[in-house]
Amino acid sequence: MKKLLMLILSVLFIASCANKVTPTGGEKDIKPPVVKESEPINPAIDFHGREIKLKFDEYVQLTDLNGQLLISPLMPSTPDIKALKKEILIKLPDSLRENTTYTINFGNAISDIHESNAIENYKFIFSTGPIIDSLFIQGTVRNAKNNETLKGVSVMMYRKEGVENADSLVFVKRPDYFSKTDDKGAYTISNVSGGEYYVFAFEDKNNNYKCEEDELLGFIDRIVKLPGESTVDFKCSLQELPVVRVAKVSKKDRYYFSVGLNKPDSTVKVEELNGVDKSKIIQEWNANHDTLMVFTNDTLQEAIKLRIFDGKTLSDTVDVKMISGTSKKKEQEKLNLFVYQTPESSDTSVSMMLKSEHPIKSSKGFAYIYRDTLLVDSVTPAIKKGEYQREFNINYKWKRGDQYRVMIPSGVFTDIYGLTNDTLNKSFTMTTDRLSGVLIVKVRGLFPDKKYLLQLTSEKLDVIKQLEIKVDGDYKFEYINPSSYKVRLVDDADQNKEWTPGNIRKKQQPERIAVTDNLQVRKNWELETEITIQ
Repeated sequence: MKKLLMLILSVLFIASCANKVTPTGGEKDIKPPVVKESEPINPAIDFHGREIKLKFDEYVQLTDLNGQLLISPLMPSTPDIKALKKEILIKLPDSLRENTTYTINFGNAISDIHESNAIENYKFIFSTGPIIDSLFIQGTVRNAKNNETLKGVSVMMYRKEGVENADSLVFVKRPDYFSKTDDKGAYTISNVSGGEYYVFAFEDKNNNYKCEEDELLGFIDRIVKLPGESTVDFKCSLQELPVVRVAKVSKKDRYYFSVGLNKPDSTVKVEELNGVDKSKIIQEWNANHDTLMVFTNDTLQEAIKLRIFDGKTLSDTVDVKMISGTSKKKEQEKLNLFVYQTPESSDTSVSMMLKSEHPIKSSKGFAYIYRDTLLVDSVTPAIKKGEYQREFNINYKWKRGDQYRVMIPSGVFTDIYGLTNDTLNKSFTMTTDRLSGVLIVKVRGLFPDKKYLLQLTSEKLDVIKQLEIKVDGDYKFEYINPSSYKVRLVDDADQNKEWTPGNIRKKQQPERIAVTDNLQVRKNWELETEITIQ
């Protein structure tokens, strides 16, 4: 019996040895690397060396250094930074400023090799003088158009000393100190020396430390004095450009082309140079007055030369070579018509609006209006205004809840090239209370001596409806199609009936606004919201 028991135990032991089990690992490493020491010590004073060495407790790597690294103030050139096993070596450029505190902020660029655990916002600070500067400014940067915070925007500080034209600083000079906003639009510029500063915020899309025409810019109306002021907030907008220029020329077809300007300006004039028959050219501006459509006679084969005038001053010229005729026979071509407004969600007296591809020379005949399937009226399309216009409307007293079909037969319109339209049919249903929503806006905090704009907008702030108001009250937007909207309140300081961005050269801040969160309007529902401008 004893021998049998020993035999069983031996067999079990052998079997257990034969079943090899993979050793289980420990807990996942979630700790970032730790700086064990640095040469020199952090922070360092009276430092005039050319190399900084950081030593860690494990192997490290550098990730997205170009995107994460911030050095303030700027150095003559970017330091050479490398990760070598458990060390990071920083080779500094020559000619650093005397008695200056430098901050090298790695952001989240330093991480361990195995799990990529990053050290958040590790900073190495050193001074070429006897003290570490400890002053700072901080704040928030927002988009002036919608009040949303801006991520990744640069905030720049320039010493007042020696500056003759502060308005041009951001366009021509690199800053003395700078930082960038985080995910919440917040920034901090630390280790700044005492003095007086001009401070700006702008996008700096190309990272050249200078503001370009297409970058949002924010400025303040005062000089920042340190020590003293520590919080500076910005509202950024695209700036009104000083000079009108041609930004883009687009050739549409052999009949017309467009000229896009670098900024909207209702005072801009465009004239043809001598030698071009003006009777063969028709000009048309878009609503923003930043794009000019030029329609020409299709037999014109030469280049068209245009002069752009900003007021009375010649600001730019453009030479456009026309597209020659195509193989497509003119007899086979048709004038294209487009419907761009139907009145279903508007007041019942609003017209149905149409647009032609080319200017209209003449019209004959009627637009036929059907309610359900019954012909109820025939209406002469009305050219919106003037000769050779592309917009026209269909006027009718629509009834809510009814279904309509508007039919324009072929050949009603003839354009300046002799082309006529094909038959056009457009169907729509007039919105009723049951199918639409109502938005009531409670406006508070207005000053009685000012004028304001109350705007119903899309989520992207495209204006859908607008009211001009002066006093507090409850204002109503009716017959709104179910969708998501915003309401924006604008302090219309220049009374031009639209929101105006900032202009640094005129020392003009963007017009103040207030914007609601997204508002979900539902059919047969009345929604209330409140808005106050600060």
